[in-house]
Amino acid sequence: MSWSTVSGLLDGHLSAFATAQSLAVAWENRAFTPPDAAYLRPHFLPATTRAAGLGSEAQDLQRGVYQVDVLGLPGKGRGAVFGLGDALRAHFRRGMTLTSGTMTDAKVVIETAAMGPEMEEATRYKRPVSITFRAYMDPA
Repeated sequence: MSWSTVSGLLDGHLSAFATAQSLAVAWENRAFTPPDAAYLRPHFLPATTRAAGLGSEAQDLQRGVYQVDVLGLPGKGRGAVFGLGDALRAHFRRGMTLTSGTMTDAKVVIETAAMGPEMEEATRYKRPVSITFRAYMDPA
């Protein structure tokens, strides 16, 4: 499994949530025009890979944060953004394992999903949801 596989599993799970909620997603490094409604903006933040055991043949433990910004229109209160953040946290529930249908060794375990502090952007009200994960891979 590679970082691209890990991010693909997380992106796929987020895409299912966005489709169910009828939300647009501003994917990384892709052109995007913000709608006049709430939308999501994910960021894949990998951490340093570590050995999961002793010896050179031990699997690699890959951890990181999948941060999803929930963005809403300013001046509308926080209720809608809070509600979407709570629903997103439930969608990435603690202990959930994401797997690939074609690769039995591709497994990403969700450790936590927590909502962060509100932030104001120029034209948006934002609340980040930080999803911590771990994945085990054979060493490269």
